[in-house]
Amino acid sequence: MDSSKSSYRFVRVDEFTPNSGSPWTSFGNVSSVTQDPNNGPSFTFQGFSPAVGLIPPFAKIYILGPAAFRVRFNPRNTTGDYSQDGSYAVVNKNLGDVQFKILQNDSDKLSLKLSPGVMRKGCR
Repeated sequence: MDSSKSSYRFVRVDEFTPNSGSPWTSFGNVSSVTQDPNNGPSFTFQGFSPAVGLIPPFAKIYILGPAAFRVRFNPRNTTGDYSQDGSYAVVNKNLGDVQFKILQNDSDKLSLKLSPGVMRKGCR
């Protein structure tokens, strides 16, 4: 396939900004981590408010399998609800059985042990 005839332009990783229409926004420090109510393999991260009167940012991490995860962050998401999925980047959301044990979830970090013996560390 000739990429010059593609409707998608190649973008280098250091030039990427999401299609939010605004410049890149950093998340900052994490104030709390909450596991989804159904105890599923996903966690909501809440940041600190960037300034007085501003709503703190929310991000979500989905564990898709024993060695794969997905991060969703939209600086305009004010509730942490990422149930609407408009992304075609993740086609398969089930990449294997997810068994995990929470080793640490406190103000310092979230640390999980994923099966089969794969270790992944979250935010610090």
